[in-house]
Amino acid sequence: MRSFDSKYNKPSGCANLSSTEDNANMPDTSDNYEEYSEYESEGRSIDYPQTIPSHQPVPDFSQPSQVPSMPTLPNMPSFPSGVIGPIIIPIGPGSIGYAQVRFLHAVAGAGPVMISIGPTVFNQKLAYQNITSYGRIASGYRTITVASADNPSNILLRKSVTFTAGSQMTIALVNAANGIQLLMVSDELCSNKSWNSSCIRFVNLSYGSGSLSVQLDTGMSVFEDIDFMEITPFKQIGVGNYYFNVYQSSPGMQPRSISGDMGIAGFTSFELQVGSNEMYTIYLVGSTFTTPSLQPVIVTNV
Repeated sequence: MRSFDSKYNKPSGCANLSSTEDNANMPDTSDNYEEYSEYESEGRSIDYPQTIPSHQPVPDFSQPSQVPSMPTLPNMPSFPSGVIGPIIIPIGPGSIGYAQVRFLHAVAGAGPVMISIGPTVFNQKLAYQNITSYGRIASGYRTITVASADNPSNILLRKSVTFTAGSQMTIALVNAANGIQLLMVSDELCSNKSWNSSCIRFVNLSYGSGSLSVQLDTGMSVFEDIDFMEITPFKQIGVGNYYFNVYQSSPGMQPRSISGDMGIAGFTSFELQVGSNEMYTIYLVGSTFTTPSLQPVIVTNV
């Protein structure tokens, strides 16, 4: 059994596509959007440092550790309510000449949104913690518009983004101080893992959470100090059942039950059944100390 490093190098190469701000009056620059289509599988190479060991029995959370003091959080924008549970969605590689793109709604507290690329509606009503299927977008500059699904005249964001031919990405809608921002997450496949294993990474989309860390139920560190909007590198993981604990990266703090003093939902624990030859991206969405609480959105592909 091999253990993780206590720290990992924060990746400079997790490709977040560059984007430029547009104002709300910027005209749409594209009419090349094509609807979602099937795609062929192609492997892409990513390095892995180590292998996650198999799980131990579920820890006893009946004895909570020290409860952290309430932090001072930035002001959260106000949105209509509407929360659903985590989901698991399959993904696949991109097509030459086009980018394969999908959207994840991770704006905590927001109602459903309508997403358009150029003049074409990509998704008419995407709810919080939901993710779309892939759509095929012609390469070049395209204008993304996010509006309230219940009131499409209420434009929440308009931004010009560069799409690269052959790329594949998830565009996450994330909380910002003034409303909504975008995070481009490259979905490059991990192809150099060992036989009968998979790979895993985490993305912190919890606005105001500070740094988050992930442990196995054994107390072994998986990832440490994941900042807001940070994408970790992939790590190799064997087939089996795993129990993960997510907590704030404070000195001396340990994971505890999500039910604690003052009703604070500061941490989350979840189980993951790992299959063979898959790629798992776990998006951490919600809030560590307010509602909606911190939750994983688990996305997988073969």
